[in-house]
Amino acid sequence: VRSSVTYTLGDNLERLVLVGDANINGTGNGLNNNIVGNDARNLLDGKGGNDYINGKGGNDTLFGGDGDDFLLGGTGIDRMVGGAGNDIYYVDDVHDVVIENAEEGNDAVRSSVTYTLGDNLERLVLVGDANINGTGNGLNNNIVGNDARNLLDGKGGNDYINGKGGNDTLFGGDGDDFLLGGTGIDRMVGGAGNDIYYVDDVHDVVIENAEEGNDAVRSSVTYTLGDNLERLVLVGDANINGTGNGLNNNIVGNGGINHLYGGGGNDYISGQGGDDTLIGGAGNDFLFGGDGRNTFRFLSSTDGIDRIGDFKAGTDTIQIVANGFEGLVAPSPIGPALSDTAFISGSGITEATNSHQRFIYNNDNGALFFDADGSGAGFEAVRIATLTNLAHLSAGDIFLI
Repeated sequence: VRSSVTYTLGDNLERLVLVGDANINGTGNGLNNNIVGNDARNLLDGKGGNDYINGKGGNDTLFGGDGDDFLLGGTGIDRMVGGAGNDIYYVDDVHDVVIENAEEGNDAVRSSVTYTLGDNLERLVLVGDANINGTGNGLNNNIVGNDARNLLDGKGGNDYINGKGGNDTLFGGDGDDFLLGGTGIDRMVGGAGNDIYYVDDVHDVVIENAEEGNDAVRSSVTYTLGDNLERLVLVGDANINGTGNGLNNNIVGNGGINHLYGGGGNDYISGQGGDDTLIGGAGNDFLFGGDGRNTFRFLSSTDGIDRIGDFKAGTDTIQIVANGFEGLVAPSPIGPALSDTAFISGSGITEATNSHQRFIYNNDNGALFFDADGSGAGFEAVRIATLTNLAHLSAGDIFLI
């Protein structure tokens, strides 16, 4: 129906277009209606059904009614009320008003201007190519930027925030938030809660304050955890590296070749796929190489006692940085395994039996010791690792660098 006067669709009619320049109104029925206003001031009401309502020009009022409706105010300052159902609103003026009552569905706003979600609205998508901003509310929001520069703030709730393109700034606010900067150089601030950050550019910046939850970074590029970040997961299949901080970190590699370093703290490090190098650093760390030919590197005899969960004798390697172990000198050229005379293993053994032995392995409990002078009186054996799978370690599995 094309009408130049106020009109209500009768039974079995699906579409209504208001024509002319008069301030007239249009009302749908229980079907899935398509209702379009004119360029004057209209009141458009979809009633039942999943309706598409377009106010076009003028300062319009749109009611979706029951059903999953799409409400497009058009030019002018418009008032849109979705009603029950999962409604979508299109906002193109900062003065447009969107009204949703509680428990009336999961509703979204698509906005080409800076916008803050009102009460009972869950989702916000910025559209177009302007540098605009988006702000959530106290609900669990889904906020997506456009390809320009956006500032996106989730406020309260457990929010998903995606910056998409551009150099964006993302604030999670309170709650357990997921922050994905997208392409560009992004700045992400999680706020309180257990937040997850997705990093895809080496210049992305992640900021967490102390005592704001247990937070994780998922990175497709080489990454070092900043202050107050606890977990790092490398994603994708690229050969990239991950480094922890002074906290008790959980660091997980990807399917590529990774160099994983825990730093300080009692860390859990898992290489997953690929031929990885795992370095616990200071603290009592747990190292799990995963698939591939993995290297477990020890920087100092005083770094703590690390547990290796899946050492594969004859395949994996224990690598000793000689200048961190008293009395050791790295061979030149680097490469040969430890000499048989510098190693001893056996049941219940915890100390060297002669002055040549530097590494002692207890077959019963997987304890690996270092002794700076063998059986000499100057140094005591120091436990540096435990092979929890009780692997059959030999001198050929240990290399000095």
